[in-house]
Amino acid sequence: MIAVSVLLSLATGAFAASASDWQSRSIYQVVTDRFATSDGSGPSCDTGDRKYCDAHTVAYPANRLDYIQGMGFDAIWISPITKNIGGKTGYGEGYHGYWPMDLYNLNEGFGTADDLKALSAALHKRGMYLMVDVIVNHFAATSTPPSLTYGGYSPFNAEVDRLPSFLLHQRLQQPDPAELKKRAVMTWAEQGMGFDAIWISPITKNIGGSTGYGEAYHGYWPMDLYNLNEGFGTADDLKELSAALHKRGMYLMVDVVVNHFAATSTPPSLTYGGYTPFNAETDYHPFCFITDYNNQTQVEQCWLGDTTVALTDINTESDNVINVCSNYSFILTRLSCPSNRPIMHGTYNAWIKNLTSFYDIDGIRIDTVKHVRKDFWPAFVKNSGVFSIGEVLSNETQYTGDYTNYMDAVLDYPSWFAITQAFASTTGNIALIAQNIPETQKYFKNGGISTGAFLENHDQPRFQSWTTDLSLVKNAMAYTFVTDGIPILYYGQEQGYTGGNEPASREALWFTSYQTQNKPLVEHVVKLNAVRKAAIAGDSKFLSTQMKLVANNTHNIAVQKGKLLTALTNVGSKGAAENFELTGTGYSANEQLVDVLSCTNVTADASGNVNVALKGGNPQVIIPVSQLSGSGLCGSAKSATTTTSSGSKNGATTLGFASAFLAAAIGVVGVLPLLY
Repeated sequence: MIAVSVLLSLATGAFAASASDWQSRSIYQVVTDRFATSDGSGPSCDTGDRKYCDAHTVAYPANRLDYIQGMGFDAIWISPITKNIGGKTGYGEGYHGYWPMDLYNLNEGFGTADDLKALSAALHKRGMYLMVDVIVNHFAATSTPPSLTYGGYSPFNAEVDRLPSFLLHQRLQQPDPAELKKRAVMTWAEQGMGFDAIWISPITKNIGGSTGYGEAYHGYWPMDLYNLNEGFGTADDLKELSAALHKRGMYLMVDVVVNHFAATSTPPSLTYGGYTPFNAETDYHPFCFITDYNNQTQVEQCWLGDTTVALTDINTESDNVINVCSNYSFILTRLSCPSNRPIMHGTYNAWIKNLTSFYDIDGIRIDTVKHVRKDFWPAFVKNSGVFSIGEVLSNETQYTGDYTNYMDAVLDYPSWFAITQAFASTTGNIALIAQNIPETQKYFKNGGISTGAFLENHDQPRFQSWTTDLSLVKNAMAYTFVTDGIPILYYGQEQGYTGGNEPASREALWFTSYQTQNKPLVEHVVKLNAVRKAAIAGDSKFLSTQMKLVANNTHNIAVQKGKLLTALTNVGSKGAAENFELTGTGYSANEQLVDVLSCTNVTADASGNVNVALKGGNPQVIIPVSQLSGSGLCGSAKSATTTTSSGSKNGATTLGFASAFLAAAIGVVGVLPLLY
């Protein structure tokens, strides 16, 4: 176990990356336990077992950063790092990291504090950013009140720290067999595809052992905020990853879970003594599962999960949890807290402030945001000192967009619903994307700029579980790189993984040997990252310019951001060629353009209009030839300058290798069960 004083001691040198610093980045998300092994081994990993797959090496991906950076990414997002409940539950083990029980200790399944610090250092050495997943809403339990006891939780170990426990949802749906791995060690191949950021799983210690849903390999079953998930690696491993990314000019985003801790029982059999720091029943909302998702009070105060793995909902309203012992002396020594219990708000704010500082974290992804009262978030985000992006699982743009008033950004789930419905088949509804664009710009703070644009993640079925038509896949992927948001690629997407509902969507990546040759989607990602960087470099206003809808019809849509023009179609690889006349593009008369995906030259007409011929169902991403210089695209020379950070952090120019720990236990809270 990692001492609190070690885990949360203050440190200097963090990038302290802001939302504006993150805008130019692209993020590679990993499930810490499934991305890589520190010793290069390839252990078996049956996703249906729901357990840690990398049980004998550090899981943080510091040794595979070449793979990430080689794809053009400059940030990674890893799984929650706090200690999770142990043992096997009805849903397996907490390999994912989303069943927390102790804020003060790391998930030993991911690695040590040294492993995590090493990962961070390795990332920063490369100029990359580190994003960690965090969980505020809940702790996990394998019983419910009245059998639940709270003494094992830390620091919230009293019943008053939790809201009443009435079932939030009786039983959503048991995830199907999946694949996450306890530790993920990556090389620098992500950057080879053009990404300049990676997003890794939550890094805190998760519950241990196997549950009915497997192990907490994903990192979303926290139990200890003050220790790392040893299944992913050590603090040094994580710091090494961070340093390696930053050396390459890449960013690191870490997933965080605030809403809950994990448990394998519910009250009355649940005990809280093993959780850290919330180890009393009063630290949690009274036991109730969510039964009505249209009832915001239930959504915020009832518990997620079920009687197999319950996510004990942390009581962020309690004065007892909010106002006592918020000073660092309590967090670091546990000696100065009055006997009337530490307060949660202060505890959480001090915890996140020290976590991001000590591990040199550049951004946090916050799990289950809508399940915590909104006014809790501003102080928490401010104390983190870094970019924050929250998970709000909803297809309603106005509902989701409201949360951007409480944190820097949210994952763009409304757009995800539109993209998947538009491109999952040749009969998809393209109009949904056209409708979504103005709604996002109306309801999201900053019009959707800096939101998280994604096609896959650890909670949802992989896109290729719906279609393996590469033309449809390429169109859907392209959209996430040309919108106003920050592109996020879920590990394995570039390799064509096809897993369905989790846990099937959490395959081990080492089975691919991290190959990049003769991989059409790897090549696609490299080009998408490169053209986005070229557009940013060629136009100082590109990032602040809102995307606009140029045209759309039954099967086609064209959007433009700055001078980057994208034409997409869902006719499929066997569909007829589509001619698309695009007006109002703002191009000069006879301006020379190029589709970077096919390297086909395009010339604007005398009015600046463009005639696009979509062939084989493939997308086109068009940019002025004048902006290609230094991009390495379509015969242009690649700039010898490596990516550097745009924030207050120090950029890096050399390739570096981190040692073995990439906290990649990526989250597991999804459309269906929200259990991990």
